Amino acid sequence: MHTLTYPNGDVTHCFALCFVARRWSGTLAPGPDEVRRARFLPLDAPPRPLHPPTAVVLSLFERFRTEGRFQAR
Repeated sequence: MHTLTYPNGDVTHCFALCFVARRWSGTLAPGPDEVRRARFLPLDAPPRPLHPPTAVVLSLFERFRTEGRFQAR
């Protein structure tokens, strides 16, 4: 789930972090050397195509919201 192999053969280990913001002020300012685009999106409208680890994080968060218990996988 967390190992990606790119077309050029590079293999990376990655994970998804998702944050819920209820209020925000200021400007998003990600570091340009690692992030191509940063934005806020509604929970029910994530970017497509959805990266598989991000789909897992969002499903675990939805279970947390309905069950009230921390979810891990």
